[in-house]
Amino acid sequence: MALASAPGLGTGAVLTLYFLQHNLLWQIYPVWMLCYGIAVCAVGLFSQREVTNVGRAFLGAGTLNLLLFPDRGLPMMAVTFGGFHILYGILMARKDRW
Repeated sequence: MALASAPGLGTGAVLTLYFLQHNLLWQIYPVWMLCYGIAVCAVGLFSQREVTNVGRAFLGAGTLNLLLFPDRGLPMMAVTFGGFHILYGILMARKDRW
């Protein structure tokens, strides 16, 4: 799973350095969501289907953020990273409970 997630997370790291070097770090948040979504989708190949769905949610949120709300990156990232993981945990707890 580490090898599967490495390209997405590595791309996020490289792009972070690029954005930092060009004083554009405030624009990195949607890119992080997209890179994380790619990594989670890749890990989802070795896990439950719900993991892939979380990755797809990050890809969708990152795309919307990049195209529609580029100046709202940090709040959007906070909502998605916190919200998607909490929602995933709740859904998985309910699934295992039944």
